[in-house]
Amino acid sequence: MSLSEEIAASLMQHANDNPKAGFQCLGFAEHVYCALSMYKPAIQCMVRQGKVRQALNYSKNRANLKPMDYAEILKSFPNEELALAIVEQHSLGKITFPLGVLVNCLMSCNLSDLGVALLYKLHQGGMESKYLLFLCPLMNRMQLFI
Repeated sequence: MSLSEEIAASLMQHANDNPKAGFQCLGFAEHVYCALSMYKPAIQCMVRQGKVRQALNYSKNRANLKPMDYAEILKSFPNEELALAIVEQHSLGKITFPLGVLVNCLMSCNLSDLGVALLYKLHQGGMESKYLLFLCPLMNRMQLFI
C-alpha cells in the first residue's frame, strides 16, 4: 500500500466521525501528510491533537506558512492555546503573524470571547510595550463591547 492524500483524507474523516478513534487516526494522517510533504494539513492534524508547539515549530522549519495560513488553521480549530502560541512565536520573531490580524481573525469568525480573552491575557502578561501599543486601538474598540 502506498501513501496518498486520499488515505490521509479518509483518516481525517474517520477521526471526525469517530471521536474515540480520533487521536490515532489523526496521528496516522499526520504521518501520511508529513511523508507527502503536505505541510498545512499535517499542521492541522498536529493542532487537532493538541500538539500546538510542535505544529508551530514544524511550520517554521518546514512549511514557512503565510499569515493567512495561520488564520485559516486558527479559524478551523479555534483555541486559546493556539492563539497565544502564535503571539509568542511572533514576538520571538519565529513566525510572522501580526497581532491585529490575529484578533481580527478571531472577531471575524465570531470568536469574540476568545479575542477578548487573548487581549486580556496579553495585557495581564506584561507583554512588551511595542506590542501593547499596537493593540491599544483594538483594546479601546473592545471596551465598547464589554
